[in-house]
Amino acid sequence: MERRRFLALSGLGIASLSGCTSTESLTAAPDDTESEEGTKTAVEDATVDTDSFDYPTGISAEGVSDVEGLSDQVIDNVATTSFTLDYGLETTGGDGYEVSETALYDPESEEGLTRVQASTDERSVNYATYQSGSMVYMAEQIGGNPEYSTYDLSTDENRFSRRTALHSAKEDVEFIDTFTYAVDGVEARDGRAIAALTITGAIEGDDAWLSDPEGELYLSEAAWPVEFRWAGTNSQGTFDANGEFSDIGSTTIERPDWVQDAKDS
Repeated sequence: MERRRFLALSGLGIASLSGCTSTESLTAAPDDTESEEGTKTAVEDATVDTDSFDYPTGISAEGVSDVEGLSDQVIDNVATTSFTLDYGLETTGGDGYEVSETALYDPESEEGLTRVQASTDERSVNYATYQSGSMVYMAEQIGGNPEYSTYDLSTDENRFSRRTALHSAKEDVEFIDTFTYAVDGVEARDGRAIAALTITGAIEGDDAWLSDPEGELYLSEAAWPVEFRWAGTNSQGTFDANGEFSDIGSTTIERPDWVQDAKDS
């Protein structure tokens, strides 16, 4: 469940970090490019056929009849298809923190790449990982200087304590089978038809890990959560998360230059 992620992140025992690793820029495109893309998408959306939408198994226009089955479909998608996931989580309360994460994964080449920035009032984290098969390479900034490390997932020695791209994505969508939903219909978004769902409550009722949950979940016919947001409260404080999957089935990963430094370290 998603609360495992809360406990893992809030318990990060790390010193203050700063700066950036030598990963690709995540800055937004220029305004003119965004305007052109927005116009193109609006034209595409106008021609999308939403009437013949084929709902994923366990979902219909009347509602979600099998939320566990839906979650299983999503997890299977993540494990078997390449993707790019942009994810953010912000909490307030005792140990409030903020996380910004990008994860790329390609099961065919067995490669994964993550870029993570996380911060609390007193601490911050900035690191990147690259996975090739069972090998994971990490670069992180400590005291303004990059430090590199290498891990082999096939052994129990020098165990990797962070998350690979695949693990990140799986945990980031674990929220799906903890909520109840209402199906608001089908709409056109980014040139394709998707089902729009609204979070209406928690599966476990008063015993749920999150009180008064709310948010949205947008699903493709193939049960990809192309965009989602959820929020709520519990004894630790308030939580607000959002994510977006893109380049589904077409994500390619280039090995970062710093991986050689990690191998040499």
